[in-house]
Amino acid sequence: PAVALKARVAAGGIDEAAARLLVERGIAPVRGGEEPPGFSWRSDPRLTRPTAVRMTEGQVRGILAAIECPVRVVYANPPQSYFPEEQRQARYACLRDASLVTLEGGHHLHMEQAERVAGELRGFLEGTA
Repeated sequence: PAVALKARVAAGGIDEAAARLLVERGIAPVRGGEEPPGFSWRSDPRLTRPTAVRMTEGQVRGILAAIECPVRVVYANPPQSYFPEEQRQARYACLRDASLVTLEGGHHLHMEQAERVAGELRGFLEGTA
């Protein structure tokens, strides 16, 4: 597991604490007579397949515009390459009653800053933030 942790951190975009969570749930021992046993990464193969239903940007924005309840949006900063700032802002603008929080982090923001993300959402749900 230590080698897997080091490799995941070296791959970039994630701190050691978040990488540890991914490694703990993402590796499985391989028993093949080795002492100690080796490990392999396990994952849901569906995550590597194309999305079954792909929406256009117009459809996404239409769905966002139809949301009638208050929404808390949590974005990671810096923006990820697959979700650039211009697109984030355009989607946020579609929401009728939204508040925006931007936190330092990446794709795994919810793991990198779990307490902060939870606190933001808790405050929103409790009406205190």
